[in-house]
Amino acid sequence: MDIEWAVDGLSNELFIVQAQPETIHCQKTPDKIIEYNINDEERFSKIITKGIAVGDKIASSKVNILYSLDKRVVEGHEFNDGDILVTDITDHDWEPIMKRASAIITNKGGSTCHAAIVARELGVPAIVGCGNATDVLSERQLITASCAEGEQGIVFEGAIKFEKIEFNLCDIPVVKTPILLNVASPSLCFRFSSLPSKGIGLARDEFIINNYIKVHPLALLKHKTLNDNILSKVIERLIAGFSSEDQYFVDKLSFGIAKIASVFYPNKVICKPQLFLI
Repeated sequence: MDIEWAVDGLSNELFIVQAQPETIHCQKTPDKIIEYNINDEERFSKIITKGIAVGDKIASSKVNILYSLDKRVVEGHEFNDGDILVTDITDHDWEPIMKRASAIITNKGGSTCHAAIVARELGVPAIVGCGNATDVLSERQLITASCAEGEQGIVFEGAIKFEKIEFNLCDIPVVKTPILLNVASPSLCFRFSSLPSKGIGLARDEFIINNYIKVHPLALLKHKTLNDNILSKVIERLIAGFSSEDQYFVDKLSFGIAKIASVFYPNKVICKPQLFLI
């Protein structure tokens, strides 16, 4: 079941607001794993914008920017099959166009917005919440939308070379030695959860800090004494919603470890702590 819920900010009660049959994971084949590998070492110099990744696929095509829907667009006269749809935000009226797109990019939205939900159902990559997609992308521009690098979706200039590799788990021999994985980022743990393993043999704190917390603990504690306004502004944006810098670090570290542990439960997850001298 796909269940949506909300927490009442006054009473702190939990309410179920919607429940419907799940339509994404039930379509997956558990005995197959598809992996997308980008073969362009210079791709990071071609980044145009970033957002929240929906799915784990990659698509290259030409940009088709739509600011609104009119009769001609709905009838498909201005949108070609396989174009990458770029818009501000979508709703139910956009679905006929979305079904024809090879990828979807929006300025607004999050992981549970309309564009994200429909993209999962259609099985197409989507990058939502970019903020500036309609400004930095040009009509008919050739781009690559990649959702294959964790939680962050990246829009590259041009057609980035990538390969699609399909593995059949039934072809992998069973071994007596329990195989454990190394996981460097909590954002990637869901991609690895379907691999035939017995848990995590190494989850290093320093990688969780680098990929998930995104700031060194000493910088969090001492940035106000450094008179570095740029650093302080970056940290202030990161800790928005947390009571303090140290609470941000403690909560995010625990969230990251818990995320990895919950994905691989009931198998073991071994976490290597990192010592920071203050």
